[in-house]
Amino acid sequence: MAHPLRVLDGNVIAGVRDNSAAFYNPGALGFIEEPDISVSGNLYGYRYFKLQNGMGPDVDVFTGGYLLYPQMLSSVFKIGNEDPWYINFNWLTRNNAFKIINERYEQDYDVIPTLNGIEHFSGSLDYFQELSEQWVGIGTGRKIGENWSVGGSIFGTYRWQLNRFEQVAEAYPKTNFVTLPNGDLHQWYVSSTTAMQLVQFENFQIIAKAGIAFEKDRWKLGLTVTAPSINLNTSLLELGYVTRDQRQKNLGIPYDIDETFDKGLFDYRASDKQKNLATNHKKPLSVGFGVERELVKGRVMFACEYFFPIETYAVIRGEQRPDLINPPFLQPLLDRPNYMTIYEQNKAVFNWGLSYEHDLDNGVSIHGGFRTDGSYHEPDYSEEWEGAMDLLPLPIDFLHLNAGFSMPTKAGEFTLALHYANGFTDDTEPILNMVDVIDHNEETGENMRGTQPTETELTHFQINMIIGYTYLF
Repeated sequence: MAHPLRVLDGNVIAGVRDNSAAFYNPGALGFIEEPDISVSGNLYGYRYFKLQNGMGPDVDVFTGGYLLYPQMLSSVFKIGNEDPWYINFNWLTRNNAFKIINERYEQDYDVIPTLNGIEHFSGSLDYFQELSEQWVGIGTGRKIGENWSVGGSIFGTYRWQLNRFEQVAEAYPKTNFVTLPNGDLHQWYVSSTTAMQLVQFENFQIIAKAGIAFEKDRWKLGLTVTAPSINLNTSLLELGYVTRDQRQKNLGIPYDIDETFDKGLFDYRASDKQKNLATNHKKPLSVGFGVERELVKGRVMFACEYFFPIETYAVIRGEQRPDLINPPFLQPLLDRPNYMTIYEQNKAVFNWGLSYEHDLDNGVSIHGGFRTDGSYHEPDYSEEWEGAMDLLPLPIDFLHLNAGFSMPTKAGEFTLALHYANGFTDDTEPILNMVDVIDHNEETGENMRGTQPTETELTHFQINMIIGYTYLF
């Protein structure tokens, strides 16, 4: 009998015997006994994210939201009666993410030390991410002898992603008129830095997977190899959009021309928007292994997968405009060949998980399991990619926990489960430090950043109710 394997945390490289095999291990298709159709999805869910001290001491960052989206629709049928081939169709939501962060902090502080009195500081952070990735594929497999089965699958994927990040820091005296150190009188005066970047792209890929499965007595084994993705984008599918804007104004008072240029304190704006750009997003080579052991009243399952690293590459590479910087005389000084380039780099990741399924006397099965889900993003600070943007990831590792039950029906099987994911990170730096800001920090070289040292603490969890049904025919 087939189970929606989301319940089992996907730890089924060895023991998958249903219509999700094309995704988990196409090599096991030859062991399927009955053709079926199944669908599973999130009935209801909630996501919570809080980064304590995310914008400085006692300035937290929070976001949350409800979830509802389909997970998998699949079917399998066989061709032939003797040594049949099994054909497996899969349509699944591989990734779905939605995050909004909108925070603001205000403080009266001596932000501009060279002016008399204190200033009013206002800092804001806006972060928006939406990601959807759909996979549609077909797999085939058959038995080789009594104990072995081999197979392969191929998936076409579509990825849509939108990221937007904007930070604003402003400080101005709380008086009607301001006298600068050089004696000039201003009616109103503000020191500020602003940075905004927006990335939107669509990408099409082909991903192939091969697998082998073995079963004998109480043991099942499985091995899979997933090839690196093949990018399908051509000149007809240039679906990348990049907008970027950076500004700074009235830093480093009083103005000394040598100090202004040595420390980069001059007023400037760098701004551009480019669209209809070629896109490229990569999936790594990976190798998975699983083992399942049948017990008297149930089974225990182990699975692991190693994802190979990917060297830094351009997701979108924009053109360098000669009029990017204003005022124009700063163009040679602030030349930025990677300014409109979006990069990605994947570090090696090893994930593993363990699950248990127990059979009750009335045909009901209860399930439980966990798996790790490590963050793959790796920043690149090399000179080659200086000035380029990444895809604004939040480097969070997850631990997934599942528990639920399956029960037989007249025509198939019904499954209901709860899924809980807990996020954690080794990164203890705030996203932005906006507490006790000064206009220019001589020690760090930073502009309009807080001076209070702090460490962050992440609270990130997601809970979903999962429902599935398998129909046998």
